[in-house]
Amino acid sequence: MVSGSSTSACAPSSSSSILLSVVSGMLNQARLVEFDKVSVFETSATGRCLPQCRSTGPCQQQPPTGQPERPDYRRVHDRWRERIGAGPSWDVWSRRRSLGACPQGSSRYRGGGQSKERSITCWPGEKRMRDQQSVAFTSKGATDAKNKTVFPQCTPMETVEPTQELRENVHDEEEIQWVVRPDALARLLGRSFGVIVGAVVLGVFVGGITLGVVGAIFQSQSLGLAAAGGAVLLIVALLGHRPLLRYLIGTTEYAATDRRLIKYDGIYGRTLTSVPLEGVQDAEYSIGSIEKLFDLGTVNIDTDRGYEETSFPYTPAPGKFTRAVSDIAQQAGKRDTTGSQEYTPGSGLSTTEPVAGLETNLFPDEELLWVIKPDKTTRLLARLPTLVLRFVFSGAFFGGLVGGIAFVVTGSASIAMLVAGAALAYVFLSVAGSALFAFIYGTTQYAATDRRVIEYDGTLGKRLSSVPLVGIQDAEYSIGFLENRLGIGTVTLDTDRSYEGMAFPYVAAPAAFARDISQLAASDVVSREATPPGELAVGDGIDAESPTDELRENVPDDQVLHWVLTPDYRTRFLSKVVKAVTLQGSPFAPLGAASAYFSDATEYALTDAQLVTYTGRFGREFSSVPVAGIQDAEYDIDYVESRFAVGNVTVDTDKGYEGFRLETVANPVAVAREISEVANAARVAERDEAAAAVASEAAAAAEQAETAAADATTSDGVTTAEGIPTARARKLCVDCDSGIGSLSAFCPDCGADQPQSSDELTATCRQCHGEVGDGDAFCRHCGVEAPIAAE
Repeated sequence: MVSGSSTSACAPSSSSSILLSVVSGMLNQARLVEFDKVSVFETSATGRCLPQCRSTGPCQQQPPTGQPERPDYRRVHDRWRERIGAGPSWDVWSRRRSLGACPQGSSRYRGGGQSKERSITCWPGEKRMRDQQSVAFTSKGATDAKNKTVFPQCTPMETVEPTQELRENVHDEEEIQWVVRPDALARLLGRSFGVIVGAVVLGVFVGGITLGVVGAIFQSQSLGLAAAGGAVLLIVALLGHRPLLRYLIGTTEYAATDRRLIKYDGIYGRTLTSVPLEGVQDAEYSIGSIEKLFDLGTVNIDTDRGYEETSFPYTPAPGKFTRAVSDIAQQAGKRDTTGSQEYTPGSGLSTTEPVAGLETNLFPDEELLWVIKPDKTTRLLARLPTLVLRFVFSGAFFGGLVGGIAFVVTGSASIAMLVAGAALAYVFLSVAGSALFAFIYGTTQYAATDRRVIEYDGTLGKRLSSVPLVGIQDAEYSIGFLENRLGIGTVTLDTDRSYEGMAFPYVAAPAAFARDISQLAASDVVSREATPPGELAVGDGIDAESPTDELRENVPDDQVLHWVLTPDYRTRFLSKVVKAVTLQGSPFAPLGAASAYFSDATEYALTDAQLVTYTGRFGREFSSVPVAGIQDAEYDIDYVESRFAVGNVTVDTDKGYEGFRLETVANPVAVAREISEVANAARVAERDEAAAAVASEAAAAAEQAETAAADATTSDGVTTAEGIPTARARKLCVDCDSGIGSLSAFCPDCGADQPQSSDELTATCRQCHGEVGDGDAFCRHCGVEAPIAAE
């Protein structure tokens, strides 16, 4: 991998390097490449090396002076070609030149007797004005020794205008800096080669099977060959059509704004992925075999921990691309980011009213910003392929299983087929019935509050998932082929610091949805104060139980035990059985639930410092997670659990902490809410303590500086015999023994008055030999008590 900041601009200094350069030029003479691809050296009348341009404005570098003359590499190249009878071709080889990275200019060059002019404009975000440069390139072969190759000192990174679709996906306050498109032909060759080879191999295998089966059934070799050829072509078309369609109708754009890097791509639909600039560490690039033929490269973005990594394949001039990314990331790091973005809740979204089940899950101090719901019709249509596959595989498994059992028991094929058909009908009713029930009675809503983003599902039971706003980096979206036809998409959240990811499928206007969440996460809403720890009521609405003696012994004495819960084993067993029968879960899940019913004894406990699980009947296992490591808590309730008012609580933890799940506990809504509140209160307390400590240190430093300045003013430059200024002398308070200034009339800590020294200085301090009064209890210079030595 080659770093984007690597430098290599000078001519080779050894004969082996010169020979290697000559050979490299010969191998590339059959194709023309642009000037700004590979950094070699400048050849002029002096043959001196011109360092690679690395400025963002017009390059002002000049060839170095006072250096020894370098050999004429054109003459070396031509002599070598004459030995092999190839003739001079300096004009082709000399085009492999590095021209730096100047962001704007027009290049005019003439090579091989032809002229071509191209005009390149700076990206819109560039503010500085630059002069256009005109460059002439002349070469009539190496036999004309007086010809000079004149190169521009800098050339730009070629950019394009953003499409209207990309502009619509940029935030209102966001500014596009530049847009680059990958090479479509190189991408076609790079991505289709492996796909086509694999498709041909698989097609030949399937075609051979088809040839044998069809030939054996119809006793016709020609028909078998036709069927085999059709199978091969079908598999190649199915597996290899995407690269071709991407080349013909696909749209891919790599863009940089003043806030993030964007990759906008799509064939049938659209996909937008982005990385915030504050998460970009560095940019590097690598060049593959196909990319090397087209002078392209793959740029890889190194990000901070918690940010997703991304790459930009088949990028023209990858070195310039990496420098542009590094430059814009550095500019973003220098920009003042203390001010947050303005946010208008629900801008561009079709909002709706929240259902009662969602409102009951909000915290007392939580404000609901907006609620949307996915379209039921489009969701059902989008789920049809999944439902069909589910019916096929489940029906084949259960139909074959019960049909085989019936055949073994009865020995009748007709009865076995009848039983298998009944099993297929049951599977069909189960799959179709659950889908229709969700379509008619299902309630799914996506909501945003001033604290988190929520997904609430009330189809069969209840389920609530959420991600705190502080953990959201950005939002992206993707639109598949069917989704594109239905006008919906899937929005995915990029989260930080090991927060769980979340996806919102079947969303109308996914671009507006993703943009709204990104703006919400970057706004000042995230800094909203939470409930103070002192005002948090712990245990409200929770049916707590008494802890066992063994659990009490495992809880430290300095921790307060808030509540203890135990799972409902009977409800868990019934829930697993119902899910197995209705094909909603594993058919073997009831076995584990039955075993837990007879052999398990679990306690869930919350203290002021940790969340505890104490489990086991014949043996005991104690596990815990600190409250400081908890991010959030969610819950889910299936149909059976909702009949018994129990549910499951999932605890999201930071990276490095084990996950937690409280199964079939009573009132899971209150349990999840309280765990989230306790964790949030701990974060608030930790933040406030850190802020108070910083403020206390700052106040102490300010007070010390103020006291020193005041004492320095009153002491009038008096120093002790040892050179200690009077203003810096310290003494102890007569009441609280706090260290105070030796001239202070009272103690700033306890307020007690302090004895003052006399005006008549007739004695000498035993420690610093400064002048003190006969009746002084301390030295006004060094602060020592009883300053006069006893005789």
